[in-house]
Order: sequence, then C-alpha cells, then structure tokens
Amino acid sequence: MSSRDITANGIRLRVAEYGSGPPLLFLHGLGWDHRLWAGAPGRFASRYRVILGDTRGHGKSEAPPGPYSIKEFAADWRAALAELGVERCCIVGLSQGGMIAQQIAVDAPSLVAAMVLAGTSCRQDEATTANMAERLEKMRAAGPEAGAKVAAEAIFSPGFRAANPDYLARFVVERAAQPQEPLIAAMGAGAAYDVREGLPGLRMPVRVIAGSEDKLMPVPVVQAVADLIPGAGFEVVPGLGHIMPAEQPDTFYRLVEGFLDRHYPPASAAA
Repeated sequence: MSSRDITANGIRLRVAEYGSGPPLLFLHGLGWDHRLWAGAPGRFASRYRVILGDTRGHGKSEAPPGPYSIKEFAADWRAALAELGVERCCIVGLSQGGMIAQQIAVDAPSLVAAMVLAGTSCRQDEATTANMAERLEKMRAAGPEAGAKVAAEAIFSPGFRAANPDYLARFVVERAAQPQEPLIAAMGAGAAYDVREGLPGLRMPVRVIAGSEDKLMPVPVVQAVADLIPGAGFEVVPGLGHIMPAEQPDTFYRLVEGFLDRHYPPASAAA
C-alpha cells in the first residue's frame, strides 16, 4: 500500500493505492474519507490497481474555503487521475461520490471505462436538500453532534442502527469532531448539480445500486439515474440503507465484483 499526497487542480489530495492492474477508483460520500472503502483492497487489489482517496475538504486532503461544487470535485479527480498516470479507469462511487463519478463521465467520457453508482442521484433531490437543511439547523442550534445524529438517522437503516449502537456512537463522535466548515461546504456542493442532460449520451457499462431502506437517496431517486443511462443495470438490495459498504459489505462488494467480472475484467480492461 502506498499512501501519499498529490497536487491536483491546485490543491493537495490524499490518495492510497493498492495492487496493480487496471485502475479501479473508489469515491466516498459526503463527510467520509477513503477509509469507507476499507474492504475494497482485500477484494480487488490482487487483480486491480485500487485507488482510494479523500475528496477536497475531507479526510487528509486539503480543505480550502468553500463554496464547493460537484463539478469542482470532479475536476479535482480528473486532475488527480492525470497526476497518477491513469488514462482510463472504472469508478465506483457512493452517494456524493456517485455524483462526482457521473460528472466525470459526462465531462470526460473517454476517461471512464465503466461505473458502479450506489445510492446516488443525477440531480439534487428534494429529500436530500431537506435533510441537509435539517442537519445545518441542528448544527447551528445545538452543535456538531446534533447534526451528526440527524445524518445517522438518514444514512443508516433502522435495522443497522438497532443492531450496531456502538458503531453509531462512534460515527456521531467522529463526524462531530471533523472540521465543520469544510463539511458544511461539501453539504452545499450538490445545490447546482444536475447531469440529466448528459447521462443519455454515456456509452460505458454502468451498474446502479439502491438500498430499499435508504432515506437519503430513496429508490426512485436512484432508479432515475439508471433510467437515463442507456443499458444501465439496476438493482435494489433489500434491507440496505445508504452507507452500503458499512452495512452490508459482502453483498455490496459481491455486486461490484460481478459487474467487474463481466464488464471490466483484468484480462481485457485498459490500464
């Protein structure tokens, strides 16, 4: 494993790389960092060059003052891939990471060989907007921990919350301990996001995954992404909330693995 800082699009980004082979980029969601994908290297690094990273304002990456935007995040990652010598890759994106992946594919389709899009949208949805507003209201009225609790209720399924109280407690503490200004800037990044016009022109293989218990990105919102991309596969996972790699990692990574075996196998994928 190699973890290092690179300069891309004028800022410092933290990336971690595992294995070798066709590039496979994982993009995390709002408020997370590359550790969300802790299960990915063990599943894929024997066959792929697994690239994990922290998006602008997250984790160990630089957090310049906002506002942020999905288009800016996508430009960061396009520049990061160029810095890493990647000319073509498969992208796995969750939530805001899926938005970034779609933006990259629309802006630079030749860079994207395939995509797995999980719990994401093609524009800022009303439910997401309302949840972000509630988080901000709670943060300002009662502090970061109150905002983190609102986030937890939206992104984890009821079953997972009931079965994993210690995990939920750690999540609230860690989310509340993050620098709040970059988090708030990232929360507003989706305000102008809308790739609906660009998705019908995509021609790479795409798999879209939704969780049946996802409150933040409900099934119809996620399905709208698949409906707009020609030939995209769509699957709803029963009982799954928004943070799929945390709630059901085996199920999630099995779905990714099956997609890669069919559409981005090491023997034929472009490195």
